[in-house]
Amino acid sequence: MYALFITNKVKKEIKKVPKQPLNRIYEAIESLKKEPRPKGALKIKGNEGYRLRVGDYRILYAVNDHDQVVYIYRVKSRGAVYK
Repeated sequence: MYALFITNKVKKEIKKVPKQPLNRIYEAIESLKKEPRPKGALKIKGNEGYRLRVGDYRILYAVNDHDQVVYIYRVKSRGAVYK
């Protein structure tokens, strides 16, 4: 099982998410502990890490298999996540 590391920036971003998609985002983040590369996660081109779609939101994260840690570094709406 992988450990989760969530940056303080992401914690602030999550506080701005409306309540409706928030539960699905939390479930998706928790599921990364068991399967860091779930079906539907895409490798980000030109950058280390993966993208997981949760409705209109994206979770950007990197996986360290050696230490078994998932680093979550962005959670934002689809249009704002890559800016």
